[in-house]
Amino acid sequence: MRGIVLVTLLRLFANFDNRFARILPPVIISSILFGMEHFLNLASQNLSFTIVQVCIAITMGFVFASIFLRTGNLLYPMICHFEIDFLLTLLHGAPHDINVSFQSSIPVMLFYLFIGLIILIPVLENDKN
Repeated sequence: MRGIVLVTLLRLFANFDNRFARILPPVIISSILFGMEHFLNLASQNLSFTIVQVCIAITMGFVFASIFLRTGNLLYPMICHFEIDFLLTLLHGAPHDINVSFQSSIPVMLFYLFIGLIILIPVLENDKN
């Protein structure tokens, strides 16, 4: 998502005068697409768990896009994604039909959005077009 989609969106939005309009829409759109891609997991898990996973993946996508923009290196968000998946699998095993409420995932999503904003703020402040 970061290597192709985000870079393409950044090029499409590059002519906007406002730095927030140049950066935030591509980050948000690529994050949503990253999350939506997780609907493919419906083949192996129930709908409610998948919906929660998609919502969390959208916010994680925001963090990964922020890391990519901050570092300019695709390797860092890839390593971060691997580490999160690895640790969750190590702690909780492979996901399957788990009943998870959307409300219980809200703090996790807010946490990811907060971290993503902290990482992204210097990019927004130092944007040179």
